[in-house]
Amino acid sequence: MGKWQDAARDLESLLRLRTFPLAIKFVAKKKELESISRTRQLDHPYTFCQIVSLSRTVGWTIVGTPESLLTGCKHMLGLERAPREWRRMFLGVWFENTEAADAQYDAFQTVPFRGHEAVVVAPLASEKFEPDITLIHGTPAQMHLLMCAFIYKNFERLRFFFLGESSCADTLAEAYNSGKPALSIPCYGQRRYGHVREDELEYAIPPDWIEKGLEGLRWLSSRGIRYPIPHWGAEIDPSPGLAVSHSEYRK
Repeated sequence: MGKWQDAARDLESLLRLRTFPLAIKFVAKKKELESISRTRQLDHPYTFCQIVSLSRTVGWTIVGTPESLLTGCKHMLGLERAPREWRRMFLGVWFENTEAADAQYDAFQTVPFRGHEAVVVAPLASEKFEPDITLIHGTPAQMHLLMCAFIYKNFERLRFFFLGESSCADTLAEAYNSGKPALSIPCYGQRRYGHVREDELEYAIPPDWIEKGLEGLRWLSSRGIRYPIPHWGAEIDPSPGLAVSHSEYRK
């Protein structure tokens, strides 16, 4: 297996993920897509979260272009800058007034506008290209263990954001710009059009953090901390269980 095949296999095994971890790449020129095998392009307008859904569940390699993606998606992906007036579409639904809508537009994270012409999404295990960012969906318990894995050796307080609707900006674009993992509560659109389940969170991870996370997951697993997390009775002495995770309870 190759590097990313191994990484995807280990992520799926250690976290028991229900869907494929994804690789995402921003393509400078559409001609470069010819070097990526078996890509698909949808023949109708679509959202980025629909691409993500198909790739992580069915395993397709899907291309997104400015010609087919919806305006908000193109804006977030750095494929096309949306006019400020675009945010006014949220008025009367997500925002009560223009000040709130404009403030969200100003806070909206995007991949830098550098003239790239497409974005391609594929299962990480397919190893069809070197990813610019990776994307994982999982339960809060799975995400908790992965976040703990990131900080088990070199601690830092991880921070996350909530933009409201368009939560992909809080994950993919935030992680791309900050160089750090970015977690979000999937928005209404992701759930309605991307079929994100009610118990799922979304986590965008820079590629150079993947091995760090796997190293941490292996460490935690060797200490008895792994997924799924077994329940301990609510009415019994917790000391034996705490002895696994808290040194002061060990005998």
